[in-house]
Amino acid sequence: MLSKATTMKDYKLECLELASDENRVKPVTLSYILKKMLTLGVMSVPFDKLLQKYTTADSKFIEINGTKVHYCDQGKGPVIVLLHGMLSSLQTWNEWVKSLSGNYRIIRLDMPGFGLTKHFESRFYNRDLNIDFLNRFFEALGLEKFDIVGNSIGGYFAWNYTVAYPEKINKLILIDAVGYPQALPWIVNFVNIPGFGNLASRITPRIFIEKSIKEIYGDKSKVTNDLVDLYHDMLMNSQNRGVYVDVFRLLKQECSSTMLSYGINKIKASTLLMWGKNDPWVPVEVVKEWERDLPLSKTIVYDGIGHLPMEEIPLQSAYDAHAFLVS
Repeated sequence: MLSKATTMKDYKLECLELASDENRVKPVTLSYILKKMLTLGVMSVPFDKLLQKYTTADSKFIEINGTKVHYCDQGKGPVIVLLHGMLSSLQTWNEWVKSLSGNYRIIRLDMPGFGLTKHFESRFYNRDLNIDFLNRFFEALGLEKFDIVGNSIGGYFAWNYTVAYPEKINKLILIDAVGYPQALPWIVNFVNIPGFGNLASRITPRIFIEKSIKEIYGDKSKVTNDLVDLYHDMLMNSQNRGVYVDVFRLLKQECSSTMLSYGINKIKASTLLMWGKNDPWVPVEVVKEWERDLPLSKTIVYDGIGHLPMEEIPLQSAYDAHAFLVS
């Protein structure tokens, strides 16, 4: 994944620099070569290895229409569903679960093609397919009425689900959610250039993942090596390699459509808008459009925070979500 300021020339140069590693003093061994291939984003990470590294005692799997879904079902109380955003996984909600599972039954899942959930067999992605998938997943878990929270494209699916199935949603929380036509992140435009999408699906250097995460964090010091490893590992998942390119093509298509926001003004559920003021991917300026179409919604804007408030300020954002849900 490339940062907004990165050019194709920079992309090629950095790949060459990483590959040559002129300052290397270690002997060339097989393990060294394999490590470098993983860092360069050339070699996929075996799915079984990711299972060992990222599943916990709370991990569950269920098959929905031929797609094996990884999810967690934790806590007791009213049900909250959490939907992650672009290039992410259910781990994005780890700190929220620690804060909220004493009061809620929290269900979070890896969306098809991300985390440890396999992609749709067709590798075809659109809004309706994802909404139908979510409904089948919720029905399989016996969910009848619940609150739903979504970040980024997860927010896009959350509000669209609320429009499609209003009788099932109590309250809606949108965190830096996609909803209105906007300028897209550079990486989305990059993979939509003919030929470059195939390149990006085959070569995903770790350094670009790190740059992109730092771009969307307001506080760059919170971007740890473990966090970068998580995002990079999941993108290198052998069973989903390159799926994010298909999703970015969906984003390119839908974010340029005047129909993108169709249905927002039909939402009846109480809605909380949570936004990082420094979000470069879904800029805070779009909040005024949400407030126009949802005049009864509540808005919280976090100074100095980027695209992922639930990761950057988990305690504050979880507290604000809880206060809204019990109000």
